[in-house]
Amino acid sequence: RVRSSAASDVYKRQAKDRSIGAIAIDPTNPQHIFIGTDVARHGASSVNGGRFTPPDAPRVGLYESTDGGATFTLAFSKPSDGVDPTSPNGSDFFRGGVSNIVYNNTGLAAGQPWRIYFSMFDYGLFRSTGMGTYEQVFASVGGGTVANSVGARTEFALAPNGNKLRIYLGDTDGNTADFYRVDDANVPASTLTDGTNNSGWTKLSNAAKGTPGYASYNFCNPQCSYDMPLASPPGHPDEVWIGGSMQYAEIFTANPPSNGRAVQRST
Repeated sequence: RVRSSAASDVYKRQAKDRSIGAIAIDPTNPQHIFIGTDVARHGASSVNGGRFTPPDAPRVGLYESTDGGATFTLAFSKPSDGVDPTSPNGSDFFRGGVSNIVYNNTGLAAGQPWRIYFSMFDYGLFRSTGMGTYEQVFASVGGGTVANSVGARTEFALAPNGNKLRIYLGDTDGNTADFYRVDDANVPASTLTDGTNNSGWTKLSNAAKGTPGYASYNFCNPQCSYDMPLASPPGHPDEVWIGGSMQYAEIFTANPPSNGRAVQRST
């Protein structure tokens, strides 16, 4: 494919001065690729210094290629943090970045395009509609309003269960992390969330010590920005792994409520 040199340069630089948080390749067409870009922190010193995001860095978000990665165009984005010139590192952290992208066709009619699901820092979980647009299926507690959102994050794991698509999801605004599940995501997006409330999801976390939900309550804070893995092994929809920071205060106390909860498995 031939483009003018200027146009080609623009289309190939969508991840320049950014980081790539996720890559997904269409199972039906290897030329069809999505990438999710994020704010690259460019290193931080012992006093929280570090390089600023370079001027004119491309917008973070979901990018799509139909020519095997030769060129990309912006498919979906939300407002991200602006650079604070008075901060040692700009303080434009993660809001609007894409951390995970997964293709899935569970429960879809034959011939219908595979959906992608993707998580976006401070905003929640989104999916493709099959018509070139995208819709929100889980609204983050951050609501897209956490300034300098170093701790606002959503992560997910798809767990197909027969003809139904189960999804496990962790979400935090940097204060409290909670864990959720939906057993059949193949329903209208409006029944899952209204953009603020997630009525179609089951909240599994519980702040009360001694309850089953306490294990997933606040499971990754204060390090959710980089310690928030979720995984469900293929073919085992009842099994899920979650990970986070070690809760030392729950170990070194007179009546330990847990064993630290760093990595946990549920069956």
